[in-house]
Amino acid sequence: MKNWILGAVLSLGIFAAPAFTQAAGLTTAQSTSLIAVVQSSPGTPASAFVNLITAFSNITVNQATSLIAVVQASPSTPAIAFVDLLTSFTADTVAPETSVGTGSATTLYQPPQPVLDTDPPRINLKPMSNKWKESKLFPNGLWGVLGLEEWNYVTDNSKVMGEALNVFVQWSVDGVPLEPERKIDIINKSKFDTTRFSNGGHILILKATDATGNSNTASIQITINNQ
Repeated sequence: MKNWILGAVLSLGIFAAPAFTQAAGLTTAQSTSLIAVVQSSPGTPASAFVNLITAFSNITVNQATSLIAVVQASPSTPAIAFVDLLTSFTADTVAPETSVGTGSATTLYQPPQPVLDTDPPRINLKPMSNKWKESKLFPNGLWGVLGLEEWNYVTDNSKVMGEALNVFVQWSVDGVPLEPERKIDIINKSKFDTTRFSNGGHILILKATDATGNSNTASIQITINNQ
């Protein structure tokens, strides 16, 4: 009996094959042939076919036993009538190689879960502050319209080599936005029109938000002196 079942399995072309889908490894033609083999053996114990069916689908042992009993009790029913029933117990998964007839369970492939980015962008405005303090253009404070090169002061762990930094920024002075929030652009700088604010001390703030929604802020003290 075992040799006869083994021959039937080999004829299906599914012995020790990786479980790829049309339902976890069996094509419609293979499912039809398998059911036909079960139908032609009404006197064979259902347990003789259980390992074969469960190895190539997500069907449980109890479900496989019940299915075999139904199929064996209907020898005159076309095998194709049971194909949907067999494949309904399967899912589109990829499993490692499984030995038929050993009773080993198919291990379903679990795709890796994406790692959620929870780190906000990092901001360092100290180089900009030092540049202004050391510049001969601003001995007594900032004046006129300045360009703010935010890409020099913001980094983010989501940056892929060769791609632009996917971070949105917004500058403000004392809480008053200089411009609407915009994506970092190394060609177009943000503009800081100091004439919008009174002479004297102020706080310049930069807020940066990455694509995941993590945000961070940094600030420096500045002096405006428009003559």
